[in-house]
Amino acid sequence: MALVICLALTAVGLVAAWSRWRRKGPRSGVRMLAWAVLPMAFYLTGLADLIERISSAFTKFGASFVFSPKTWLGVIIAGVAVLLLVVSGGLPKVPRRKGKADKQDGSAPEAARGQSSGPQALTTGTGRTRKQAAAADPDDDMADIEAILRRRGIS
Repeated sequence: MALVICLALTAVGLVAAWSRWRRKGPRSGVRMLAWAVLPMAFYLTGLADLIERISSAFTKFGASFVFSPKTWLGVIIAGVAVLLLVVSGGLPKVPRRKGKADKQDGSAPEAARGQSSGPQALTTGTGRTRKQAAAADPDDDMADIEAILRRRGIS
């Protein structure tokens, strides 16, 4: 089948190349001749058979795809998966809450260890909580800056 198609395409191309040579000149005719011999080159190298097999496989796949409920169910599930991925990108992040299972892991609660809850409860190396250290830091920084300015003679 591929031989017949390639021969027909080459014959039509040769006629078109001859007519173009006469109307537009040798440059255009030779260019058309190059296109005309390509179908025979495809056949002789085996590319025509490859193209025929690929197109046949696509046709069979398309026919089974259209008439198969199983395939359509797969398409629907893939669509739902894509939809869920798109929707999840727009959802806000929610901080994780500690549930009852986390509190029953056998460790002592924070209050029993002598600390209050929250990020400010973490202590610094001097025994002060971070909240206390953060409140004192601006004053300490200003004191350092004032000392530097005084040394330079700027008041």
